Amino acid sequence: DELLLPPCARSLLNTTVCVDTLPPDVVARAARLSAAGFYARSAAALSAARLAEPTAENAAEIRSKHPPAEPPPEDPLETPPAPGPQHEPEPPTARQVRRALRSFPRGACGGLSGLTPDLLSDLAAFPGSRLYEELVPVVSRFCRGRVPEAARQFFFGAKLCALLKKGGGLRPIAAGDVFRRLAAKTLAATVRKDAAEHLFPQRQFGVATPAGADAMALAARTLGASLRPGEVGLKIDILNAFN
Repeated sequence: DELLLPPCARSLLNTTVCVDTLPPDVVARAARLSAAGFYARSAAALSAARLAEPTAENAAEIRSKHPPAEPPPEDPLETPPAPGPQHEPEPPTARQVRRALRSFPRGACGGLSGLTPDLLSDLAAFPGSRLYEELVPVVSRFCRGRVPEAARQFFFGAKLCALLKKGGGLRPIAAGDVFRRLAAKTLAATVRKDAAEHLFPQRQFGVATPAGADAMALAARTLGASLRPGEVGLKIDILNAFN
């Protein structure tokens, strides 16, 4: 299939990658993204990491990076008491839910159900839609920990795929359920100010600091360019930190 890209994007791609040399599945994915209007993601897909083959060895490696949670204690004395009403968060407002939903990037992946943030946003855009108001009790149930036990494995599970690292090994990518992520965004927004006041003095710029990661990258680049002979910069990478 021909890639439906704007002329400016196609001219840029022609200088960086030869589409004819790419595997068919990569070109097909880029074509689907382009047809949906995600031109930046379409261009990025052409040079993105490849998916690992679905083998037993790769599945075992991915599971080792995302080990199953420990089962709850059987001794009732070791089980923490359920939170009382005074500890439950206030129900979110329709405005908070709307802000959280709009914070998802375009084309964000869905979880096990396949329901995506874009689909919810499209439904909310219909004239007369009350989707945000209808989502309030759903998000509130997640925020208060009131999801039925039989449904938790689906709402709190995730689609897991494996990408091939350039240096070898696999990078696990988990896509969680949209309602769980929506509730998490809503809760995080309520403590954003407190988180910034607590973390910023500790030199943690990745949370509640706009463009914090960009500022760190620029600072590291500036520091590296100003090093004198005999000086070095040290970057510490924690193994499997996000899993």
